[in-house]
Amino acid sequence: MYLVTGGAGFIGSNIVAAIEERGLGKIVICDRLRDGDKWRNIARRELSEIVNPDDLPYSCTKMKKVLRASSIWGRFHRPRKQTPI
Repeated sequence: MYLVTGGAGFIGSNIVAAIEERGLGKIVICDRLRDGDKWRNIARRELSEIVNPDDLPYSCTKMKKVLRASSIWGRFHRPRKQTPI
């Protein structure tokens, strides 16, 4: 089973399509679908589940690979310290 974060976005949905075309296994997407038309990117895909980022980490022990194609900001984001050159 593959987990693709940001799987409904442009890059993530293409990763999902490639996994599906190769028949590598079940696919779970982690994304927020509340705004816009991102759902159209994955409308034809055979997905095991769509998970809201707030519900992660859920049973990630079943995952074969985790592919990060997201830029989810929020409670997990920590700004980087800038170091002088």
